[in-house]
Order: sequence, then structure tokens, then C-alpha cells
Amino acid sequence: MRALARLLIVDALLALSVVVLLAVPIFWVQCINALFLAFVCSQIGFIGHDAGHRQSSNSTRLNDLIGFIHGNLFIGMSFSWWMDKHNAHHAHPNEIDSDPDIDIPMMSFTTEDALAKHGVLRFIAAHQRWFFFPLLALVALHLQMNSILFLLKGKARHPRIEIALLLLHYVGYFALLLVALSPWQALIFLLIHKAATGLYLGSVFA
Repeated sequence: MRALARLLIVDALLALSVVVLLAVPIFWVQCINALFLAFVCSQIGFIGHDAGHRQSSNSTRLNDLIGFIHGNLFIGMSFSWWMDKHNAHHAHPNEIDSDPDIDIPMMSFTTEDALAKHGVLRFIAAHQRWFFFPLLALVALHLQMNSILFLLKGKARHPRIEIALLLLHYVGYFALLLVALSPWQALIFLLIHKAATGLYLGSVFA
């Protein structure tokens, strides 16, 4: 019951954000709404995480359904990709070359890794304490990009369903922004939303 209540509350908050986006023609309110949506999308990601651990329901099918809806449809991130990555993380937590959660090209976790980098990546590695939080702002986009590449490689268990839901997410997301806001406002909303989501999720991972 607690998992169901949490799921319904988070889904209601997502609906509230969409209503505000469509109904309030005040841009500074929409900037706050973008931050609010970042919080909501992060919570949706946590719901997908719990579904991946089979904690949302006793039914495997229902957990998958919750994962597909909240991952692919609501936040544009493949649930199958998340399952694959997260299982690999739990199999080899914090092991270099085995844990995908620390396979981050712009970050170094050992001296050897930092010394092996060249050019801009070497510079970032040498000063990564200063780049850490700015790089976290890219986490949400990085997760979405990797999940799309995963689907394009045909690795998903239900590729047609996942691709269809992912396409529906992106078409719906951009359509909502362009209907509710001017192109420049939509771009600013998107940047705030994605950067804040990345900071939130990246801080949790860290």
C-alpha cells in the first residue's frame, strides 16, 4: 500500500506540473516549474529503480509495466537499459572496468585512469573537484542518451514497446513545451529541467 500511495502521489505531481505548464502564462513561474519537474522526474526515476528491484509489486509483469511507464514514457529512459546497467552495478559495485556506474569518461576514480587521459579529458581529470557539480548537470542527458543507444543496438527485451513509449515521451515532451512556451522559453525550460534533474540524480549517485 505504501508503494502504491507513493506512486500515485508522484504521478499526481507530474500531472500538476503539466497543468501549470499549460495554464500559467508567466515565464518566471515556468522556471520554478522546471525545477519542480526536475524533482518529480527524479522521484519517478526512483520508482523505476524500485520496480527494477521488484519492490513495487509481487508481480513481475506489474513491476515491468510500472518500469516501462515511469521509465520509458514518463522520463524518456529505457527501463531495460536501466535494469541491465543496475544489475551490472550490483554484481561489481565500485570495481574499475566492471561497474558501469563509475564508467564516466570525464571523471577519474584512480590515478592510473587520470594519467591515461589526454587533452581536455586530462585537464578535467586534473581539476575534477571544480568540474564535479557542473558535470553532474549533464547526468540526466547522459542517462537518456545511453538508454537510446541501448535500444538502437537491439538489446531490450521488448524493443518495439520500449521504442514506441520512448518516442511518445519525446514527442509529447517537446510538443508540450512548444505549445505552452515560445521557442526560447522552451529552450530555457528544458535546460533548467535537465540540469536540475542531473544535479539531483548525480548527487544521489555520488
